[in-house]
Amino acid sequence: MAEFDPGHRPRVVVALLALAATACLLAIAMVTAAPVEPNQGLRAAADPHQPVPTRTRRPLVRPPRALLEVDGIEQEAGIGTYCWPEAGCVDYFTGMIAPADPLRTDSPLVGSLTFPPDEAPTHIRLRTYRYDDQRGRPTYDDWAFWPYEDGVAVGPNYELPLLREQPLQLVREPGLYVVRVGVWYEDADVFYGFLVEVE
Repeated sequence: MAEFDPGHRPRVVVALLALAATACLLAIAMVTAAPVEPNQGLRAAADPHQPVPTRTRRPLVRPPRALLEVDGIEQEAGIGTYCWPEAGCVDYFTGMIAPADPLRTDSPLVGSLTFPPDEAPTHIRLRTYRYDDQRGRPTYDDWAFWPYEDGVAVGPNYELPLLREQPLQLVREPGLYVVRVGVWYEDADVFYGFLVEVE
């Protein structure tokens, strides 16, 4: 049987102590290390009981809404394609944003249009699209997306007077129509969508 060499004991103890010290240093480093931000758009909650990081967003800027008034009832326009100062540009190539619920009227539709900016437009065009399907594709709140391919253009592209407020008269067969109005200014443009049901 081999004899025990007491000279080995100090070396084993030293090795174990060194290993334990290294493990302690690593644990301390992991606990005290500063957390790495996963995304610059996230911010940590001050209160630990609140939900963890929420994304910060810039306020959404859109063109102001136009109004269609018929028989004393007003309808706000949906906002489709536009280029607007401080808002950038958004394109809806395949359809229009308009209300999900129609403004009901008889033919001829007699009403008025109001465009919000103080400056006079440089160009205004109006066109109507008839939809046999009574519902657009829901988007958010009270708005819907009305694809061009689901509708039929009715009548020409009307050129309207360059007025912020102007009368409107349309003769249409009974049915559901999206009234698309394109408005151009010196440094901006926007397409508005109204939804009208002619009874």
